[in-house]
Amino acid sequence: MSSIERTNTGKHKVRFRDPDGRARSRTFNRKKEAESFKREVEDAKARGRRWQAPDRDPTLTLKEAAEAFLLDRKADGYRHATLRTNQSSLNRAIGYFGRNAPITLFDRTALLKYRGQLQAEGLSIRSTKKYEGDLYSLLTWLSEHERYGLQYRRPRRPRGLEPQSP
Repeated sequence: MSSIERTNTGKHKVRFRDPDGRARSRTFNRKKEAESFKREVEDAKARGRRWQAPDRDPTLTLKEAAEAFLLDRKADGYRHATLRTNQSSLNRAIGYFGRNAPITLFDRTALLKYRGQLQAEGLSIRSTKKYEGDLYSLLTWLSEHERYGLQYRRPRRPRGLEPQSP
């Protein structure tokens, strides 16, 4: 829900909440401009899609992509246990790359570095494949869905997981 109020200077301020729940506002000289902007914000929210706040960088982050991916999987009827496992795996990737890492950062080299980090932590090959596979599933999903306005070409999946010698 957004609202319009008139300021002491005679301008019109639109108050709204961004996708992260933070209160935002934007000021306009004319009331019609403010009403038009308010409609745009409410329409974007009503469509049920993850919308971008007008003053935000339009680059999709890993955290936002993971949230959208998990919501889509939930809508597709995946079991709760599967979703929890996927979320845990993606949270590990978010912890490694950072929550504000742009999704355009991911290429074959980034996946190889992530695999190396997982192996350096002493995880088994099976666990490493699981964590890497969930991140790769997210990237594949992004390459197939254009609803977020993202033109993303998924990286080639790294081959083979050989154990590192001690």
